[in-house]
Amino acid sequence: MYIVNPFKKKKGMKLSDLSSTHPPISERVKILRNMSGGASFKDYSNAYSNITHSRTVVPAAALTKEDVALRQAGTEAKKKQRLEKQLHQVGDIMRKVNGFVFLTCLCGLKLKVPPNYKAKMVKCPRCKKTLNL
Repeated sequence: MYIVNPFKKKKGMKLSDLSSTHPPISERVKILRNMSGGASFKDYSNAYSNITHSRTVVPAAALTKEDVALRQAGTEAKKKQRLEKQLHQVGDIMRKVNGFVFLTCLCGLKLKVPPNYKAKMVKCPRCKKTLNL
Protein backbone atom coordinates (compact mmCIF):
# COMPACT_ATOMS: atom_id res chain seq x y z
CA MET A 1 0.00 0.00 0.00
CA TYR A 2 1.37 3.40 -1.01
CA ILE A 3 0.18 6.74 0.26
CA VAL A 4 2.30 8.38 -2.42
CA ASN A 5 3.41 6.74 -5.62
CA PRO A 6 7.19 6.43 -5.11
CA PHE A 7 7.80 6.05 -8.83
CA LYS A 8 6.09 9.27 -9.87
CA LYS A 9 8.68 12.01 -10.23
CA LYS A 10 7.84 15.25 -8.52
CA LYS A 11 9.90 18.40 -8.78
CA GLY A 12 11.70 19.13 -5.49
CA MET A 13 10.51 15.98 -3.71
CA LYS A 14 12.95 14.52 -1.22
CA LEU A 15 13.46 10.88 -0.24
CA SER A 16 12.08 11.52 3.28
CA ASP A 17 8.86 12.79 1.71
CA LEU A 18 8.02 9.33 0.33
CA SER A 19 6.87 7.97 3.69
CA SER A 20 4.77 11.02 4.61
CA THR A 21 1.03 10.63 5.08
CA HIS A 22 0.45 14.39 5.01
CA PRO A 23 2.03 17.00 2.77
CA PRO A 24 5.77 16.39 2.67
CA ILE A 25 7.77 18.08 5.41
CA SER A 26 9.78 20.08 2.90
CA GLU A 27 6.53 21.40 1.43
CA ARG A 28 5.14 22.25 4.89
CA VAL A 29 8.27 24.23 5.71
CA LYS A 30 7.99 26.16 2.44
CA ILE A 31 4.34 26.97 3.21
CA LEU A 32 5.16 28.18 6.73
CA ARG A 33 8.06 30.31 5.49
CA ASN A 34 5.75 31.83 2.89
CA MET A 35 3.27 32.92 5.60
CA SER A 36 4.99 36.25 6.26
CA GLY A 37 1.77 38.28 6.41
CA GLY A 38 0.18 36.59 9.40
CA ALA A 39 -0.96 33.35 10.98
CA SER A 40 -4.61 33.15 9.97
CA PHE A 41 -6.30 30.47 7.87
CA LYS A 42 -6.41 32.97 5.01
CA ASP A 43 -2.63 33.46 5.18
CA TYR A 44 -2.10 29.70 5.27
CA SER A 45 -4.44 29.24 2.32
CA ASN A 46 -2.61 31.85 0.24
CA ALA A 47 0.79 30.35 1.09
CA TYR A 48 -0.46 26.84 0.31
CA SER A 49 -1.79 27.94 -3.09
CA ASN A 50 1.46 29.75 -3.92
CA ILE A 51 3.64 26.76 -3.06
CA THR A 52 1.56 23.88 -4.41
CA HIS A 53 -0.02 25.76 -7.35
CA SER A 54 -3.32 24.10 -6.48
CA ARG A 55 -6.60 24.96 -4.81
CA THR A 56 -6.65 25.62 -1.11
CA VAL A 57 -7.51 22.88 1.39
CA VAL A 58 -9.00 25.32 3.92
CA PRO A 59 -12.82 25.54 3.88
CA ALA A 60 -14.25 28.82 2.59
CA ALA A 61 -16.03 29.46 5.91
CA ALA A 62 -12.68 29.57 7.73
CA LEU A 63 -11.26 32.13 5.30
CA THR A 64 -13.73 34.82 6.36
CA LYS A 65 -12.52 34.86 9.99
CA GLU A 66 -10.39 37.66 11.39
CA ASP A 67 -6.71 38.01 10.58
CA VAL A 68 -4.08 36.88 13.07
CA ALA A 69 -1.06 39.16 12.97
CA LEU A 70 2.41 37.87 13.67
CA ARG A 71 3.96 39.18 16.85
CA GLN A 72 7.49 40.43 17.17
CA ALA A 73 10.11 37.97 18.29
CA GLY A 74 9.72 38.32 22.02
CA THR A 75 10.48 42.02 22.55
CA GLU A 76 7.88 42.31 25.33
CA ALA A 77 9.01 39.05 26.91
CA LYS A 78 12.64 40.20 26.85
CA LYS A 79 11.70 43.50 28.51
CA LYS A 80 9.78 41.65 31.21
CA GLN A 81 12.68 39.24 31.83
CA ARG A 82 15.12 42.15 32.02
CA LEU A 83 12.89 43.97 34.54
CA GLU A 84 12.51 40.82 36.67
CA LYS A 85 16.29 40.28 36.62
CA GLN A 86 16.89 43.89 37.69
CA LEU A 87 14.38 43.55 40.55
CA HIS A 88 16.04 40.30 41.61
CA GLN A 89 19.46 41.98 41.61
CA VAL A 90 18.15 44.92 43.66
CA GLY A 91 16.70 42.44 46.17
CA ASP A 92 20.06 40.65 46.41
CA ILE A 93 21.86 43.95 46.98
CA MET A 94 19.44 44.84 49.76
CA ARG A 95 19.91 41.42 51.36
CA LYS A 96 23.71 41.80 51.16
CA VAL A 97 23.50 45.23 52.83
CA ASN A 98 21.30 43.74 55.56
CA GLY A 99 23.84 41.01 56.37
CA PHE A 100 22.53 38.00 54.44
CA VAL A 101 25.09 35.31 53.58
CA PHE A 102 25.00 33.94 50.03
CA LEU A 103 25.96 30.30 49.44
CA THR A 104 25.93 28.39 46.17
CA CYS A 105 25.39 24.65 46.45
CA LEU A 106 27.02 22.11 44.13
CA CYS A 107 23.57 21.45 42.62
CA GLY A 108 23.48 25.10 41.46
CA LEU A 109 20.96 26.45 43.96
CA LYS A 110 21.81 29.85 45.40
CA LEU A 111 20.97 30.02 49.12
CA LYS A 112 20.36 33.31 50.91
CA VAL A 113 20.87 32.83 54.64
CA PRO A 114 19.47 35.59 56.90
CA PRO A 115 21.75 37.25 59.50
CA ASN A 116 19.72 35.94 62.46
CA TYR A 117 20.28 32.28 61.43
CA LYS A 118 22.33 30.87 64.35
CA ALA A 119 23.38 27.41 63.10
CA LYS A 120 26.86 26.82 61.65
CA MET A 121 25.52 24.65 58.83
CA VAL A 122 22.57 24.82 56.45
CA LYS A 123 20.96 22.02 54.43
CA CYS A 124 20.27 22.58 50.73
CA PRO A 125 16.52 22.19 50.11
CA ARG A 126 17.12 20.77 46.63
CA CYS A 127 19.83 18.12 47.06
CA LYS A 128 19.87 17.88 50.89
CA LYS A 129 23.66 18.44 51.03
CA THR A 130 24.93 20.16 54.20
CA LEU A 131 26.82 23.42 53.64
CA ASN A 132 29.01 25.27 56.15
CA LEU A 133 28.44 28.96 56.78
